[in-house]
Amino acid sequence: MKHSGYLTTSGAEIYYEQYGCGTPLLILHGNSQSLAVFYPFLRTFLPDFQVILMDSRGHGRSRLSVHTALHGFSTEDMADDVIALLNHLHLSSVHLLGFSDGANIGLEIACKYPKRLKTLICISANASPDGLLTPLHLAAQMLHSILNLLGNLLLPVLKCSFSSASASSGSSAVSALSTPKVSLPFQKNFSVSATSAVCADKERQCHFGSIFPRIPAEQKKKPDFLTRLTHRVLRRRNLTSLLLHSPRLSARKLQTISVPVLLIAGTRDLIKPSHSRWLARQIPTSRLLLMTGGRHTSIFRTPAPYLRAILAFLRRSYSLLTLPAAPLSLLHSLLGSILFLFKHLYRTASAAAVFRALKAPLSTTSAHYPLLPSGRSHPAPSFHLPEQTSNIRRNLPFSGSPSKVLLFLRDTHSRSSFHGSNTRYSLGGRRLH
Repeated sequence: MKHSGYLTTSGAEIYYEQYGCGTPLLILHGNSQSLAVFYPFLRTFLPDFQVILMDSRGHGRSRLSVHTALHGFSTEDMADDVIALLNHLHLSSVHLLGFSDGANIGLEIACKYPKRLKTLICISANASPDGLLTPLHLAAQMLHSILNLLGNLLLPVLKCSFSSASASSGSSAVSALSTPKVSLPFQKNFSVSATSAVCADKERQCHFGSIFPRIPAEQKKKPDFLTRLTHRVLRRRNLTSLLLHSPRLSARKLQTISVPVLLIAGTRDLIKPSHSRWLARQIPTSRLLLMTGGRHTSIFRTPAPYLRAILAFLRRSYSLLTLPAAPLSLLHSLLGSILFLFKHLYRTASAAAVFRALKAPLSTTSAHYPLLPSGRSHPAPSFHLPEQTSNIRRNLPFSGSPSKVLLFLRDTHSRSSFHGSNTRYSLGGRRLH
């Protein structure tokens, strides 16, 4: 069963989808993705979880307000969107699975709202932009500079687009763009004088799914080329800004995380393996799984090892599927101990039987000596083996099987001074050849 809808938050309108029933599992996508990338994973989680997918602000079908589109946003703002969605769905706590930026959002929530999470699974997460590989970080800086320049050049086009849209829809949201002097660095700490006022009234607040204003369907017109280009430049600048300025989680914040955390990264990831290890050391309740040869998007190319690790972590943490992992390991240990005990008793019984045979008198002329000639009715011949007896007691391989013990006794006594070289002997009715 699928349920979908929109939720209005501070500066954005979030699209979400809800599947199944059971323990809630929220899945967050990465930078420049949408919730559709996790559709192939639904059949893995749906039998036991209520799966919730959402498009983060600035992604997919989620929309941004004019103010947010010009100011930019951070992973902390996106974490607030997640909490607003949980409140909207009346969920007190969830399991959270995040990839890339989605994992960073999960870390923000674990630091800021720890009671809203049952467990946290982070795939390719970084606590700061320094965790990215240096070439990627430099490329993002260059791209952001170019996009910032293009955005300032194309801003008049955006003003004209919203002016016409506002006139056709009767909205006055474009008033936020009316000031001619605008600065758009899209960084975390900056001021945009032109967008200081934001419309609080939902009817007056303009959202963009693709940065274009939300207007009635009958009034929609296909935007021209420059308007589409402006949209793409602003959108890409927002997403590049996330790479350069979010998140900003210090070691002190990470050390306050108390929920169980599974960190998964690849040795050939876009995140430095050293940063992943540092992250695991800072979070006291974390476990790190480094996939050998794994890349940033390996979870979508070869998902099987990732899903096995995720499901095992969820089972071990909260006994959700079939028999929990802890009782299974306990049962395995118990069976191993029982088998070891039986094996030890078996070997001890074999050794005890041999010792009883060796403790009998080795010099006798009467019948009933343990080593009797096979098929004979008369008493065994007299013999005396003091030297061979000491060798047997010193060199007997008690750790071997009973057949090896019997073969050892046969070989040892065949060298003794028995009457007749072709005499066959038996131990407990078993013939020795």
